[in-house]
Amino acid sequence: MGKVGKILNAADKETAIANGIPLATVYKRIDRGWSVEEAISKPARPVAVERPRDEVGEFVPRDKLLGRGRSLRLPAAFDRELDLLIEASGKNQSDFLSDIIVEWLRKKAPM
Repeated sequence: MGKVGKILNAADKETAIANGIPLATVYKRIDRGWSVEEAISKPARPVAVERPRDEVGEFVPRDKLLGRGRSLRLPAAFDRELDLLIEASGKNQSDFLSDIIVEWLRKKAPM
C-alpha cells in the first residue's frame, strides 16, 4: 500500500463509502493535494450513462437519439426514403450504407 493509502483510517474509509465515493477516487484526490475531509465528502462526478439499445440489442445511433439528421447532406425527401430503405433491409444504418459503398466501389474498380 502506498503512502496515500496509509493516510485514511477506517472511519474515513467508511465515510467515503457511505458518501458513494470509491476509495480509488479518494486516494487519487489526496494524491493530487486534496484534504482528507474534502476527498471523502465531495461527491464524485456522475458516470456517463450507457447509450440505449434497440430491440435487437444494438446501440441506437446518436443522431436518432438527439433528433439530428445524419451527417450526409441529403435533400429531406431522399433522407426519408433512405430511412425507409434501411428499415426494410433489417440492417443498421452503418451496415446498410457500408454495403452500398462497397458494392459501388466493386462496380467502379473491380478487384
